[in-house]
Amino acid sequence: MAYTLKAEGANAFNLSDETVETLKFENRSSDNSNARARDTYQTITATGRIRSDAGDAIKDETINAAKWALVPAVLQTAYQKITATAVAAGQTTRKYEFTQGFVVGYSEKFTDQSGVGSFAMQIRQKNDQLDQVKVSGGYAAE
Repeated sequence: MAYTLKAEGANAFNLSDETVETLKFENRSSDNSNARARDTYQTITATGRIRSDAGDAIKDETINAAKWALVPAVLQTAYQKITATAVAAGQTTRKYEFTQGFVVGYSEKFTDQSGVGSFAMQIRQKNDQLDQVKVSGGYAAE
């Protein structure tokens, strides 16, 4: 499978399948609820590699993801349009779209391998925009 993560806004980035290694979508509500709760949230979690720009044919755009994670919540630039896609055998298995995504968590880890690190990023849709989340799939990849 191939995964991509794209953000459109002030800190735009487009992480290709060469960078993104895992993709996870969650729709959660409170664990102590006995019925369908109103306080739900949708989260996209992506993990992958931080690449070295030195001699690498693929530009490392994870720096823009890291910069976006630092934007204070009070600024409108904390929210961006997010598209996460999973493709297998030329078919788009799933495509998730957030209109007002924001960073819940971001981490980076580096090892002693030259120019190689990893990242993990959690993105949520703004709570008052949950009806704008789109999930699609089952069609030829773009």
